[in-house]
Amino acid sequence: MPEDLQKEISCIIGIHYPERVIDLKASLEKNKKSMHKLRDMLMGEGETPAHCRPSNDDEIRQFF
Repeated sequence: MPEDLQKEISCIIGIHYPERVIDLKASLEKNKKSMHKLRDMLMGEGETPAHCRPSNDDEIRQFF
């Protein structure tokens, strides 16, 4: 929210209203990398036992 609007409505972020708890952009990037890593592991012949993996690419795409 723009600072001038915050002043107009007397609700300054960080004073009257708490700052964000997390950095959304950093969190998005971290989660995206984690999901890509998991997808690559599931699609590859990783060390995961066969009974714990999707049986084919279609099952992986349905999950994600």
